This record gives sequence, structure tokens and C-alpha cells, in this order.
Amino acid sequence: MTNQSPSPSAPAGGFDRSAALKSIGQSLAINALCPFLLYRILEPHFPLNSLMPLLYATIFPVIGLTLSLVRKRTVDAIGIIVMVGLALHIVVTLLAPNVGVALVIRSLDGAVIGLALVISALIGRPILLLVAKQVVAGANSERAASFNRMNDKERVRGFSTITLVWGIGLMAMSGLHLVLALKLAPAEFLLVSPLAS
Repeated sequence: MTNQSPSPSAPAGGFDRSAALKSIGQSLAINALCPFLLYRILEPHFPLNSLMPLLYATIFPVIGLTLSLVRKRTVDAIGIIVMVGLALHIVVTLLAPNVGVALVIRSLDGAVIGLALVISALIGRPILLLVAKQVVAGANSERAASFNRMNDKERVRGFSTITLVWGIGLMAMSGLHLVLALKLAPAEFLLVSPLAS
């Protein structure tokens, strides 16, 4: 009788380190390296402080989010927050007077989203609970009713805590991004800010 141990590259039902590292590497390439490189390539071809290289560089996070949604075939809480953040980035980039102002304002998106999460938790209507209901129930009224029946005070309190912590974390990260936006050149900000997320 031979004792076969599971392959370290594909543990049965366990944490797959190589898959996690590959996912992190792909995310950093799409959200940090590609925007940085594209910005550096395009910047000399536009007037000083032009917003166009920044706007073009936003295409990579949009592509990354789209690929993630296609792969998962569902939108989770993180996906919704990323979509809102990307929408804010595009609007701010289109409306800002120059690239420096755009980066500073874009750095505040986490503070806005984080504040919404904190407020929802403090008033007892945590956004993450609503997202969980949508993910679990979708358009199925029976599942929605079942989810509502399971929604006792302990569950609401738990989701409120998670939402509160996540909101505070987003606001702190936004503060760090603001400092980076004020201290770094635009291309360097595009490279470093995803690493600080």
C-alpha cells in the first residue's frame, strides 16, 4: 500500500499558493505596471499636465475588471466597489483642470466609498449585507425571503462590523493615496498606488 501525498502545486481543497501568487501578479500587472508604462509612453506626446495619458491609462483597470466579471460570471461586493471607483476616476479625469488635480481628487474615491460604508454600518443598514443578499438571492423571491428570515440581529451586527472595518480601511488607504498623489509624479503614482492598496 503506497501513501500518495497531494501535489504541492494543486492541494485538494486547500490554499494554492502558486495560483494566489499568479493572481496577485496578474492584478499588479494590469492595475499598476500597464497603466504606468502606457502613461510614460503617451506623456511626451501630449501637452504638459494633459489629462489624456491618465485617461488612456485607466483602460487597463477597466479591462481587468471586465475580465474578472466574465470569469466569475457574477458581481461581488469588491467588484461593485471597484466599478464605482473606476467610474469616479473616469469622471474626475474628464472634469479636472490638470493631471495633478485629477490624481488628488481620484485619491479621495476610497474616502467617499469608505464613508458610505461607515454610515451604512452606523445606521444599522450595512451595505455588505445588502450585497450579500443580492449575491445569494439574485432575482429569486424565495431565496430572498429565506435570506430575510435568516437575517437576525446577530447577522446584522456581524455585517455591520465587517462593513465598518472595511469602510475605515478604505478611508485610511485613501489618505495614503492622497499623500502619494501630492508627493509623486503622475507615472510613479500610477505604479505605486495599486501596491499600497
